[in-house]
Amino acid sequence: EQVAAWAQVMAPAIDQAYGAARASASSPMPGSPRSSAPRRIVTGLVEVVVAPLRESLLSAVEQTLADDANADADAVAQRIGARYREWRGQELDGRIGDVLAAAYARGVYDATPEGSRLRWVPAEPGQCPDAEDNALEPTPRGDRFPTGQQFPPAHPGCRCLLALVDED
Repeated sequence: EQVAAWAQVMAPAIDQAYGAARASASSPMPGSPRSSAPRRIVTGLVEVVVAPLRESLLSAVEQTLADDANADADAVAQRIGARYREWRGQELDGRIGDVLAAAYARGVYDATPEGSRLRWVPAEPGQCPDAEDNALEPTPRGDRFPTGQQFPPAHPGCRCLLALVDED
């Protein structure tokens, strides 16, 4: 239920990032509608946001009951509230950024034709060894880059991009 609720909220932004990426990586016909992300991609990306929150809240309940097996609802609610505020203040913005970066990268990937070559473009050259390794050599669409990913992100906080290699 949480994933479905969050998907409704986040789908427009994910669709916008995915569609913008597809438009930037392909030559759409004039007047053609911008693509939206497939629902399975939206759901998968939303799970990146929701799953850690759910795990943290479950852990809060378990810890409260481990500390006091007779804890009342107020004690459980206070611990849940504290965990939620911590997640919202320390993790939510980064996770949403990760989701939108991933939606954009996936849009570029999905817009490129089979057999085309993609280049991994580091967000900040010299800052991430994985990005530097992936940027060394263009990779055919469908193959994995040296660190194992088919497209960014390589890790939380990764803002690398994909670019279609112009072979003309």
